[in-house]
Amino acid sequence: MTINLKTRKALHSLSLFLMCASSSVASTLVMDPLYEQETFFKSFVSGRRAAQDVSLMPLKGVTPVTRYDPRQDYEMRLDLQEMIDLQRAIEESFKTAPVHREMAQNPLLKKIKEGKARLSPVREDEKNLYAKSLKTNEPYGAREDFSSFVKKIRQGSPVLLKNESDQMVHLRLKLKPEDHKNKTDRHLKKISLAPGEFYILEQNQTVLDKLTLTKTPQLFINPKWTEDNHIQFTIEKTEDRHFLHQYHHFDFETKHFSDESLQNPNQSEEEARFKRDFNAHLDYVDHVFAKQEGTTLAELDAHRKALYQKNNIASLLEKDPTLLDSSQAKIPLITHKIWVTSDENPISLPDYYLGWYEESIKHNPTSAGWTHYLWIESKEKLPELAKKLENHPHIKLMELKDLPQNMVAGDEFNRALKAKKFGKATDIARLEILKQLGGFYLDTDYQLFQSLIPYSKAYDMIMGLEPMSALLCNAFIGARPEHPTVNMALDMIKRNLNPEAAPEYIRQNNDEGWKTIVETGPGMITAAFKHSAGQKGNVDIALPPQLIYPTPTNDYPRKQVVKPYGPIPAEALGAHYWETAWMRKEFGSQG
Repeated sequence: MTINLKTRKALHSLSLFLMCASSSVASTLVMDPLYEQETFFKSFVSGRRAAQDVSLMPLKGVTPVTRYDPRQDYEMRLDLQEMIDLQRAIEESFKTAPVHREMAQNPLLKKIKEGKARLSPVREDEKNLYAKSLKTNEPYGAREDFSSFVKKIRQGSPVLLKNESDQMVHLRLKLKPEDHKNKTDRHLKKISLAPGEFYILEQNQTVLDKLTLTKTPQLFINPKWTEDNHIQFTIEKTEDRHFLHQYHHFDFETKHFSDESLQNPNQSEEEARFKRDFNAHLDYVDHVFAKQEGTTLAELDAHRKALYQKNNIASLLEKDPTLLDSSQAKIPLITHKIWVTSDENPISLPDYYLGWYEESIKHNPTSAGWTHYLWIESKEKLPELAKKLENHPHIKLMELKDLPQNMVAGDEFNRALKAKKFGKATDIARLEILKQLGGFYLDTDYQLFQSLIPYSKAYDMIMGLEPMSALLCNAFIGARPEHPTVNMALDMIKRNLNPEAAPEYIRQNNDEGWKTIVETGPGMITAAFKHSAGQKGNVDIALPPQLIYPTPTNDYPRKQVVKPYGPIPAEALGAHYWETAWMRKEFGSQG
């Protein structure tokens, strides 16, 4: 949970105590109607901790309590008792010190007394980034996202550049080859457009790497989507700060491939097999899975479509244009990844998985209020990983036993772990973490390409449809703590893993991979979402595949997905690389 920016000034003197604090004896607070917030916090903190207490490693039961002060070198992180004492001190000084009235009434401050944390150093580049975000008055980094957005654009179709201003404009385009390993064939292109003039960047094998205006700083480049979801750029006098959240048409109708399509002589055997398998999958979902879960395939489709049309960010902004300017986040600014392994032959998280996490963090930096957790069972089991992340500036290594509360499905988690069913174990763990802490869960092979802050402000829960099936995927889940769908999903897992209570379609299933999918994974979460999402005032959404699980072309269904380091659709907030580590023997997992 994040301390509101209004209290930044109050943290001004926190670094001073690091040099002088050497006693663990609490000092007495001296109340003075004229004192400044700096004095208040300094007197509160002074003497409470020794300098050696400063650490990057979180304590047991950590909940993030942080807001970076750009003028200092430290984040403020308070443990549970300190937050309770601080809240009491603020309330006691309420009448004599009006300067603290807004602090005492701040709902965020009241909530953070539930957390535990410490002080940790902040890198210089984080300070610069945060200072830049303040200077540009970007509450969620829209302009920072623009650079990432441009880099994702694939020229699988022509890109239109149109000058809708009343001035001559000059554009600079940096193009690079689609093959990311080719670092030589890169070139710049300069374009001048008169008012009303347009330029078409023809389809080729290059991708945009940068698009900038020169000599006209008072104008803006605004991305737009056409009705068929193609991209174009318009140069205008006003800035479209919501360019990432325009509506993308998707009907959520899962249809069988026609006989004509199945018998197409020009398709490969792999394509034909996928179409046959997809049709069989739809029959199973409709007549077996959905039926036994009290719904139908058509109802699944209709529910997702209704939520998407009602709750897409473009529609929400029409109702409340200030939605994304709010300082409040429904979903906490936390990302979670999980890695579990066996006791007998523990295998550490591969470096390339860690690299994808680090790349994701660039778009959701700690300087903007984010906390990033990598959850494991035990640091003793993975000493090399613990050492590698001991002083990591952004990623905090957490042990699952340090969750603030006991797991709802703890017995099921332990049994899955013991049986080396790491897929099931992480399916359970992600829901337990989201139930207690909230945030955004990401699979180890999921990479973000833009800020999640708009989604944290707009939604109580966010999920997405798999590109190759009729199920929702659980590789990306954003949820506030105690969301009804998360709670229902955990109850369903306990039911599904109980032979006496599980539905017939689970009891009669002998395929280990598919069994994990329906017991604890996408199948289970699909049913839970259908029966609980969008109720009791919750703003929930299921996104189309291309926005969250993109494929090389904007087709549904499609088996092929984007590849690491390859082109990413501009509209995609992230990409899932479908490494299926939970099914790979080299990681010791058996489902």
